[in-house]
Amino acid sequence: MESNVMSFDEVLEVNGVECAQEMAWGRSVGLMSITAGEVLEWLEQKGSPEKAGDAALLMLARSMVSDDKTRLAGTPEREQQMVAALKLKDSRTVNRLVERIMLLNGIKVMTAAGAAAEPMAEIKKG
Repeated sequence: MESNVMSFDEVLEVNGVECAQEMAWGRSVGLMSITAGEVLEWLEQKGSPEKAGDAALLMLARSMVSDDKTRLAGTPEREQQMVAALKLKDSRTVNRLVERIMLLNGIKVMTAAGAAAEPMAEIKKG
């Protein structure tokens, strides 16, 4: 009988990203989930008073992708440029994109009423 349990090498080969598109600033923005390590880095930054302000913007910058799923912020320098640019955008749209990224990454989003939001139905595996 063949085992359904994955080997270590099979785990390494799996590409378990999730992708979505969201309308923002009059166009469609491509979004893709980030790695577990990047989520951990976000959690650490979020807990640091001096880094908390940029943590969500950095997660958004790292998650934005082109049509071919290439990350727009491919380098640390580009990430910082994108974070600076996102600071100048309207907060309502940025907050909506950040919430969508959190859902893509399995992070519970709290609503204004304090209830956890459910992931959007149109999120699809990539």
